[in-house]
Amino acid sequence: MAKLARCWSRRGDERKMALVETGNSTVTSPKESTHASNGGERAPCSPPPRTPCSDWRRHTPVPAPLSSSPYYDSGAPAIDGLYSTSADLRSLVGVMAIEVYFPQQAVRQAELERYDQAPPGKYTVGLGQEAMAFCGDREDVRSMCMTVVQTLMEKHRVDYNDIGRLEVGTETILDKAKSVKTSLMTLFEQSGNFEVEGIDSNNACYAGTNALFNTIAWCESASLHDGRFGLVVCGDIAVYPSGAARATGGAGAVALLVGRADPGRYPHLRPVLVLEPGLKSSHCENTWDFFKPIMREDTEYPIVHGDETIGCYMRALDICYAKFSGRVERQAREALRPCLQRLAVRDVEAVLTERMRCAVLEGTEMGEAEWHAMVTDTTAVDGEPMRQVLQRWRYWTRVDYTVFHAPFNKLVRKSFARLVLNDVLRLARGDMSSDTLRTMPSALKRILSHGQQHPASAVERESHRVPALSPTLLRDKPLTQALLQWCAPLYDRKCAPSAELARQIGNAYTASLFGNLLCLLCRERDALIGRRIVMFGFGSGMAASMYSLRVMGSPDAIVQPVRLFERLAARTFVSPAAFHRTLALRERAHGACDYEPQDAVEQLERGTYYLRRIGTDGIRYYARVESIAGA
Repeated sequence: MAKLARCWSRRGDERKMALVETGNSTVTSPKESTHASNGGERAPCSPPPRTPCSDWRRHTPVPAPLSSSPYYDSGAPAIDGLYSTSADLRSLVGVMAIEVYFPQQAVRQAELERYDQAPPGKYTVGLGQEAMAFCGDREDVRSMCMTVVQTLMEKHRVDYNDIGRLEVGTETILDKAKSVKTSLMTLFEQSGNFEVEGIDSNNACYAGTNALFNTIAWCESASLHDGRFGLVVCGDIAVYPSGAARATGGAGAVALLVGRADPGRYPHLRPVLVLEPGLKSSHCENTWDFFKPIMREDTEYPIVHGDETIGCYMRALDICYAKFSGRVERQAREALRPCLQRLAVRDVEAVLTERMRCAVLEGTEMGEAEWHAMVTDTTAVDGEPMRQVLQRWRYWTRVDYTVFHAPFNKLVRKSFARLVLNDVLRLARGDMSSDTLRTMPSALKRILSHGQQHPASAVERESHRVPALSPTLLRDKPLTQALLQWCAPLYDRKCAPSAELARQIGNAYTASLFGNLLCLLCRERDALIGRRIVMFGFGSGMAASMYSLRVMGSPDAIVQPVRLFERLAARTFVSPAAFHRTLALRERAHGACDYEPQDAVEQLERGTYYLRRIGTDGIRYYARVESIAGA
C-alpha cells in the first residue's frame, strides 16, 4: 500500500515541503524529479541548507533525553508524569528570554502624597507603592513596544528571520483599525522577513496572558508551527485624571521570546519557563468595573469603579485557585497512585483523596501538619520508600512562588492572603480546633468560625462547581488585617520577591504580570530551579486565568542582560509638580494631528524609540535615540 512521506523540494529560491506517495523502495515527488527512485534506495528527505529570509524550516537531529542534560536538572523525582526522565529536551516549549522597558522618569509616592495633600500613608501604605513611572508626549504604546522588542533581539542576538509569530497584548488603542503589531513590523524591514503571524489581543490587563497562551499553542501546534520562535509583547500606559486614582498609574512594556531550544544556532537560549500541561484554570464574566467607552475619544482616562474591580479580582482569584488546586491534586493522585500501591500502603484511595492537597501553606508549620499526617496514616514496607513518596508528593503539590497582576501592592498582599484563607478553610474542614490551625491567632479563628462558607470539596472543584467564599469576607477588614499579619512571613518568602518592580513603576496593565515574573527571576535566580511558579492574570470586564510555570533550568541567561535593579536605580526622579505638568501635556496632545511632541529627547534612555511627530492625517513617525551599548 502506498504511504505518504514528507519531502523537501526547491524551486528557485523558494523551498517547499510536499506530501509525496511512496512505494516499497522509491520516493517520487510530483513537484521535483530529483526525488525519483535511485537504484532501489529511498531518496533523502532531509531539507537543503538554510538560505536567508524565507528558508526558516530546518532539520533537527534526534535530541538527548531530558535527564541527560545538566542544564535541565530540575530535581524532579523520577516518576511517570509531567516531566519523566524520558522527556524529550527538544520537544519542550517555553519562555527563553524576557526584556522589560519602563520610562526613565519617575515620581516618588511619598512626595506625591504630600503634594496632593492626601492623608499620610494613603499612597505608600494604603496602596503599598514606592514610586511610579510615567511618560510624556514623546512616548506611546507603539514606541515602548518597539523599544522592548529591539532591545531583546539585540541583547540575545536573535535574527529577525527566526521570528515566525508576534502577538501584542495591550489595552491601549491608538487606532481603531491598525494594530500595534503591524507597527512593529517596521523592525523586520531590514531582515526582509514579512512572514510573521499574529496580531493584537485587546482587553484590560488580561490581553498579555491571552497572547502568551496563543503563542505557546502556536509553538506546540503540529499544523501551524513552522520551526521559528514566537514573540509575546505586552505594553501599556496607565494614566488617570487628577486625584487619588492618579497614584495608581504606571507605564511599561515586556517582551517574551517563546519557542524550543536550537543548540546549533542559539546555544545560549533554552526554554527556562515551561507551562505545566493541564494546570490552568480560567474565569470570565460580564462586568463593568473598568472600561473605556469609544465615545470618550477626547480622553485616554478610563471609567473606574474601584470597589467593584477589587471585588471582581478577589472573586476570580477564589474561583481560579479552587479549580487550579483541584487539578493539581488530581494530577498528583494519578502520578502517585502506582507508587503507593507498590508500597502496600493501607487505604490508598483515602490517602490520595484526603492528603494530596495543593496548598500555598506547604513548607509552613501548618502545612507540615498535613504532611506528617500522611506518614502516621499509612503503613509502608520500610521508611525510605515512604520518604521518597512524600518527596514526590511535595514536588507535585507544592506552590513555591506566586506572581500576581499588580494594580497596586496592597492588593497583591491581600490576594496572597486570600490564597492562605482558602487553604485554611480547606485544610481545617471547618474545625477551628484542628491541630492544623494551632499556629493561627485566636482572634482569626473566631472570625472564621462564625458561619463562613467553606471552599469547594475536591469533587466540586474537579466538576467545576465552585462556590465562592462568603461575600462578607471580601470586605471584612478585621479578617484581612489578621490574615495579612499572620501570613506575612510566608508572603515574604513566596510572593514578595516578585512584587518589587510593580512597587517601583506602578501598574503597567498587560505588562504588569510578566514584569513581576521577571523581577522574581532577577531576585531568586538559581534558587528557582525545579520550582513551581503560580501565575494569576486578571483583566477587568472580566477575564482571569491561573496557571503554573515550572523552572527547568538556571534563569541567568534571561536575567543577566536585563540589569533590572541597576536600571531602576538609574532613573530620574522628578517633583510631583513636574509629574502633573507632564500628564497635563499628554492631555493636550491626546488625539492631536499635525503635532510636534514637546518633551526633550535627551531625557530618554539610550536605545529608546520615541514619537518624532504626528502628521496631518494622524500617521505617527518614530525614531530611535541610538543603539544600545554592546548590541
